Amino acid sequence: EKYDIVLLESFNDAVIPSIGLAEHVDLIITVTPGRAFIYDRTTTKSVLQYLTQRVVDPSHLVTPRFFSIFKPKEILNTPLMFKPGSHNMLKPVVDFILRE
Repeated sequence: EKYDIVLLESFNDAVIPSIGLAEHVDLIITVTPGRAFIYDRTTTKSVLQYLTQRVVDPSHLVTPRFFSIFKPKEILNTPLMFKPGSHNMLKPVVDFILRE
């Protein structure tokens, strides 16, 4: 009850799995092996507004289209995880989400 966090995961470089969800998204975190690119609320809203107003073809809703225009608030190094387990190495990402 303290937090209302929902995580949407997209594949194939998709910014968002469905453009219809844009009004419900508060933060974008793009993850690559070893890095997390974190966009704050203001930038996330700008990205989504840009995409919903200018992109006609849904196949263009991919991260390379906005990486060159919008810069992340933070870029964090993340550990490569070779097997599941408990760890605190992603704590900076979680802390950023909770702070926003």
